[in-house]
Amino acid sequence: MHTDNEVEAPSTKGAELLRSKIDDLLWTSKVKVTELIRRTGLAPETISRARKSETMPSCTLKTLNLIAQALGVKTKDLYEE
Repeated sequence: MHTDNEVEAPSTKGAELLRSKIDDLLWTSKVKVTELIRRTGLAPETISRARKSETMPSCTLKTLNLIAQALGVKTKDLYEE
């Protein structure tokens, strides 16, 4: 059972798309993972979990919002094609 703040990936493809967008945004913004950790205040394990497809359903909306803000994008940009 998930709380209101949790985002469940609709499929493996959706989770893969989210992970790849985070990595792409890190690359294009020239932000290193260590800098993303500093900007968000999130634990390294949380950032890692957000980037891995197999654990995406456990990533909260709050986490996604923090990552998006740190990268200067909207939360929906983390998973749009």
